[in-house]
Amino acid sequence: MRFPRLFDLPRKDSTQALIKRWETLSAAQCWRTEGDWRTPELEIAAESMADEGQLSVELARKIGNSRGFSGVSIAESIADFRLLYQAAEQDVDLDCLQGFVEGWVVGWEPGPAISCTEPGTGLSTSAHFHRVLTDSMAVRNTAQHWALGALKFTQLPPASGLDSWFFEAKLGELAAQTLRDSGATVSYSQGTILVLLERSTTNFSSLLHLQESLLRSFGEELGATQLEYESLPKNISEARDLLEGFIR
Repeated sequence: MRFPRLFDLPRKDSTQALIKRWETLSAAQCWRTEGDWRTPELEIAAESMADEGQLSVELARKIGNSRGFSGVSIAESIADFRLLYQAAEQDVDLDCLQGFVEGWVVGWEPGPAISCTEPGTGLSTSAHFHRVLTDSMAVRNTAQHWALGALKFTQLPPASGLDSWFFEAKLGELAAQTLRDSGATVSYSQGTILVLLERSTTNFSSLLHLQESLLRSFGEELGATQLEYESLPKNISEARDLLEGFIR
């Protein structure tokens, strides 16, 4: 029987402390479902970071694979992975981040057709967005309390490859964080963020804050957007015309 030596204890303690910091940051900033955050791969990652101050690309790939296989969106997964480095007070290793994304892509298996979440951004699918819009308008005299907003990128965002994955993941992270308290339904399509939310000064301010966050994160060339904001029309046909006008 092997008894732990004295110098085994600090490493175990530092690993558990790092896991706790990581989990706390994730719960506060990006993780959406309480109770399913910890996995064996995360324990190994925290031990490697606490012991060696870094991860291997292969380990990062395994963590990404685990998250994708578990059905966690790419936006939520990347945000959580970045927080490991923040918890460890380290700069993000871009090679490991790329390996993580590659692992996520391999592990991801699209859910059933009725899924309401777009895996690339973690935001609503277009179908779910339109379903919520239709349901909102079906209730009599409620349309006047709702608004449709759109943030249209002035430059065409990346549409394929890793650049596209990183862009959409960051976009989804920013939208989820900024609009978290607004009760908004948010979707992304063809370079346009679509938002259905209740009409209020506070919610409109949240849209402005999201516009500012996009500019700060992506820079003036890629992050610049035009904001459009309209009261919800009285019938669904006019609402769909308004949406089509937003994404042209």
